[in-house]
Amino acid sequence: MIKFIWEFHLTNENKSKQMKKLMIILIITFVTTLMWAQVMMQEKTERPFNNISVNLLGNASIISINYERLFQVHPKILIAGNIGFGYNLKFTLFDDHPESFTTIPMHVTGNYGKMKNMLEFGVGYTIINDKKEYWKNATYAIIGYRIQPFESGKTNFRVFVMPPISDMDATSILFIPIGLSFGHCF
Repeated sequence: MIKFIWEFHLTNENKSKQMKKLMIILIITFVTTLMWAQVMMQEKTERPFNNISVNLLGNASIISINYERLFQVHPKILIAGNIGFGYNLKFTLFDDHPESFTTIPMHVTGNYGKMKNMLEFGVGYTIINDKKEYWKNATYAIIGYRIQPFESGKTNFRVFVMPPISDMDATSILFIPIGLSFGHCF
C-alpha cells in the first residue's frame, strides 16, 4: 500500500486513473470496516428481551412469579417493565394464623451498565387484594443490581432495595424492603 502511494506521487501519467483507484480502495476499506464494526456491535448488544422470574421478598410480596419485558434504548441502557402475581401475609404480632393476601406487583425500571452487569433504578406499584376490606396498594422506589445475560436460556439475577413511597401503615401487610429475583431469559 505504501509503495502504491509512493509510486502515485512519483508518476505524472494517468494521474486521474490512479486517483480513482486510490479512492475506490479507500472507500471499499472504509465501508468494509464499518460493516464489520456494525456486525460486531450487534453481536455484543443483542440479548434476550423476556424474563420469567421468581421474586423472594420485595414487591410487597413474600413470593411472586413475574414476567418482565426489556427494551433496549442504547447499548448500555435497558428499560424493564414487569408484572406478576404474588402472595403475602397480614402483619400481626400475636396471631398464629395471619390472614393471607394475593398481590399483583408491577414495576418500570431503567438499567444502566456494560455487558451483563447493570445498575437498576425505578418505581414499583403493587395491588394488594385484602379479602375482607378492599383493594389496597403499595408504591415504592427501586434501586438494585442486575445480571442480565446476553444469551437465551441463561439465568438472570436481581438483588434490590425498595424504600416505600406510599403510607405502608394503611395496608398492614408484611412489607420487607429488600428482595432477590432469579429467572430464565428467553
